[in-house]
Amino acid sequence: MGILDGRRALVTGGASGIGRAIVESYIAEGAAVVIADLDQLQAERAADELGASAAVRVDVANEESVRVSYARAVDALGHVDVLVNSAGIAEESELADMPLDMWRRTIDIDLTGTFLMCRAVVPAMVSAGEGRIINIASQLGIKGGVALSHYAGRRPG
Repeated sequence: MGILDGRRALVTGGASGIGRAIVESYIAEGAAVVIADLDQLQAERAADELGASAAVRVDVANEESVRVSYARAVDALGHVDVLVNSAGIAEESELADMPLDMWRRTIDIDLTGTFLMCRAVVPAMVSAGEGRIINIASQLGIKGGVALSHYAGRRPG
């Protein structure tokens, strides 16, 4: 028996890095997991390797993609009672040289994506009277990074 027996989790960014490690540990603890990732093939490979219930493609910055991926996760699991928002990017650029599209892409994925995923799952969690949302943040939120002013910046020095 694992501490997550009976839980049904949706993990964004679950095909690699921290997200994949979370998927692996959730499955080891008894959860049924759907891996949601922008890279469908990598998500499918991870699902096969780790024993996840399904893999779905999601662009967390796209409202329609979030809606469709959440519906597919519900189809695979029956319901989602744990959402882990692990999808994120952190491209490096000095502020003075940063293209506006880099700023927007980071905000869209890291902030808007988390909002859209939460908004997708909350109604069912409220209706069920329970649910968990875990938003993954970086250690850079505490110490910052010189070339990451759009992510978690700090001054040089």
